[in-house]
Amino acid sequence: GPAGYGALQVLKQYKERHCGHTVAKAKPTPDCITSLIGEDNRHHYIVATQDNDLRKRLRQLPGVPILLITHNTIVLEKPSDVSMQKAEKIVESKLAGSAAEKESLRRLRPEEQDGAATAPRGRKRKGPNPLSCLKKKPKLPSSSSSSSPADAAEASPKKRMRVRPGRRKALAAGEATSSATAGDE
Repeated sequence: GPAGYGALQVLKQYKERHCGHTVAKAKPTPDCITSLIGEDNRHHYIVATQDNDLRKRLRQLPGVPILLITHNTIVLEKPSDVSMQKAEKIVESKLAGSAAEKESLRRLRPEEQDGAATAPRGRKRKGPNPLSCLKKKPKLPSSSSSSSPADAAEASPKKRMRVRPGRRKALAAGEATSSATAGDE
C-alpha cells in the first residue's frame, strides 16, 4: 500500500539475494538468513531485525552487525564477544608477522640475537636560548695615558644634536657672523 511505498523504493536500490530454498524445502526465516550469511559473513551483510531469536543466533557468528529499532531510534548493537575475539586474533596475526619477516629481522640485527642489548643513548645537553640571553658588551680599548674618567669622556666623540629645519639658516648665519667677528679681532 501507500504506507510501504517509500520503503519499497529504498529496497529496490539493493541487490536481491536468493537463498536457494524451494517452496517444497522451505526453512524458517531465521534459518534461511543464517544460511545466507554463512560462517564468516564473507559478503559483509548487515542484518536489521526485531526478532530476538534471530539476534541471538547472529551473535554467535563473527562479524555480523545487527541493527534494531528501539524507541523510534535505529540502534547498532555493540559487537558480540565472538566478533571481538575474532578481531583480536586478526590483529595479533598481523602484528606477529610472517616467518620471512622474522628471518629478515634476525639478519638485520645480529647483535641483539646474542643478548647484548645496546645501551640507550642519553639526551643531548642543550644550551640556553640565545634569544633570551643578553649580548656581551664590547670592551673599550684602555689606554694607560688616560687614567681619569674625564679624560675618557673627552676622548669619546661628541653626541650630535638635532638641528631643526627652520633653525639651519639661523645657525648658518650665526656661525658666519661669529667667524667674522673672530676674524676681526
